[in-house]
Amino acid sequence: MKKMIISALAVLLLAGCNDPKIDATTEDTLKSSLQEVRNSLDEADQPRFDKAVEVVALSNISIPELLQAKEKENDAFIQNKFKETLNGKSGKEVISLADEITRKQADEKRQAVAREIATLEANKAHRDLATEKLQAFELKSSRIEYGKEVNGDAPVTLIMTITNPEKTPVYGVSWVIERFIDGKPYPDTARTFSYVFPQPLAAGERGEITLSLGNKTAWANDGHLTPEAFSVWLYRVDGADKKPIYNMVAFNDNDEARLQQLKQQAGK
Repeated sequence: MKKMIISALAVLLLAGCNDPKIDATTEDTLKSSLQEVRNSLDEADQPRFDKAVEVVALSNISIPELLQAKEKENDAFIQNKFKETLNGKSGKEVISLADEITRKQADEKRQAVAREIATLEANKAHRDLATEKLQAFELKSSRIEYGKEVNGDAPVTLIMTITNPEKTPVYGVSWVIERFIDGKPYPDTARTFSYVFPQPLAAGERGEITLSLGNKTAWANDGHLTPEAFSVWLYRVDGADKKPIYNMVAFNDNDEARLQQLKQQAGK
């Protein structure tokens, strides 16, 4: 019985050794050997082999290499890469290798999706925290100041006040300002601005931010040029290292849509 089993294994091993191999020495041998290898497989495995050849061949060339070769019209480079990957393999080896490559790519994709989900969720949590924390800074429009008048005109400056409620210094702030008239937003006035303090604003310190509004003549017929006519809201605060302490725009509607898409893709 033992001799029969050994004999059977020997036959199977010999049969495996006799499987035709892909010969990528030349274009002709590659073409003919691919057909020979394909014909040696069961009919059900032949479509799998066709797809596997493509998977295995492409696994040996990166996207940058492929784009560079196409840009330089270097078809020989691509063909040599294909030959290196397929040469000497049997049909079953190509199918097995393709399955392994596909599994690895699927694992890498799942890991990449998981990392992106984690990053987006962290950004969302930071946005939610920033939305709450930035309210404590109490950025307010304080007063309007006019500079020295020259030839009947003078520069107009909006002065805003802000208090640092944090325990660490604040180096810079970014905000949105919108102008209102009779309680309604004035068209096309919503703009974003940033300001860097000459010296970092210490913990608990109150500071001023100056914003030039242009010249006085631009507001000559405007009876609403008061601090109350400007609505401001803070969306970012930077620390002394010039990196954001809080940033409300770290996560937006597009990020939310992407997060939901990835979660659905990951089955969460």
